Amino acid sequence: MTTRGHTGTQEAPQRQKITDRPISTLVKESFECERKILELDAQTIVADLNMMEAINTDAVLRYRAYEKQLNALSDSGSKIRQHNDIEVSVDKLQVLSEEIDEWSAELEVKARRYIKNYK
Repeated sequence: MTTRGHTGTQEAPQRQKITDRPISTLVKESFECERKILELDAQTIVADLNMMEAINTDAVLRYRAYEKQLNALSDSGSKIRQHNDIEVSVDKLQVLSEEIDEWSAELEVKARRYIKNYK
């Protein structure tokens, strides 16, 4: 800043000191603060990664449990399909059995007539 004195001449500007400490000390302190900030950021990132790993491990364990349950359900489904197939076969056998019973009754009637006619 320049000022004019009473004589009209300019005086040389004067620097105002921010602090009484030397600049090298300020630079060192700035670097130290930045180092601490970076260190804290790194620790936060590591903590986040550890948390994500724990979540991932938990998810893997849950999916393994689900896999066992799904395999059990799949086995049950197979047994149900087999049971249904057996029921269909039994129904078909029942129809065949009824037909055989009818034929058997017809044969019995014919056999009685035959025996009656040839006695």
